[in-house]
Amino acid sequence: MGKFSREIVVDCPPGEAFDFLQDADHFRLMPRIREVTKEKEAFLVKGEEKLPFFGLDIVSYKICIDEKEPTLLRYHTEEFMLDEHGSWELTEVDGKTRINYELEYKIPGSFLGYMVDKVLVERKLRSEIEEYLDKLKRFLVRVEDVMSKGVVSVEPKTPISQVTAKMDETDIRYLPITENGKLVGVVTDGDILARIYAHGLNFGERLVEEIMTKEVKTITPEASLFRAIKLLTTHKIRRLPVVKETGEVVGVISATDLEIQLGIFKKRKPRPSRIWGEVEG
Repeated sequence: MGKFSREIVVDCPPGEAFDFLQDADHFRLMPRIREVTKEKEAFLVKGEEKLPFFGLDIVSYKICIDEKEPTLLRYHTEEFMLDEHGSWELTEVDGKTRINYELEYKIPGSFLGYMVDKVLVERKLRSEIEEYLDKLKRFLVRVEDVMSKGVVSVEPKTPISQVTAKMDETDIRYLPITENGKLVGVVTDGDILARIYAHGLNFGERLVEEIMTKEVKTITPEASLFRAIKLLTTHKIRRLPVVKETGEVVGVISATDLEIQLGIFKKRKPRPSRIWGEVEG
């Protein structure tokens, strides 16, 4: 029986971490996992086989939650190759969460008539656990640490032509609309172009309050990236204004910000684009 134990600190409250650790999206952070569905207190997982050299491609197994408390989660796996038991123990430290992760595993001596190289399998398993915990740390950070700051906003009575000029000047295509410092709506270059194509270039002298989106989903700076991802995917949007409890807009977090943070792709240079030039050309 092998055992692995490691402690990490994530930059979010224990409640956020606890919610994430029992969410199906969390188990997708584990290496070689391709699909996860929830069934009561178990997660049905499809992924690549864990033992090398046996020619298996996709295998299915269960991750079962055995114990669930606000500061502790225990689980075991039901599969035909590796017997695993693990736990996450959560402790609050200065507003952050210390997670003590433990895993016990039993590697079979042989499989399908083949002798198993336990040293190789254990080395591979430990490397994958390190990869998983690194991803976990990147997921459970606060929105304020990833969001785009230095918010560019306009007021509701701003003519649309001035809004497009500000977009071209700043190369920002998503602007919060604020009144007396409070968020009242948002507007995108897509909103503007759709109206211009429908009504002509003279539409630019109308006010932005006529086309802004008023029902806006927002998130607080203290929330975790997990919470932001849930909002973006649930509502099929790509950006969220980050708003304090006072109503002040302090940033914007986008799907691109999240993709960069989670290592999906590297940050790219902004592409020059002028809204009026697109219409006139």
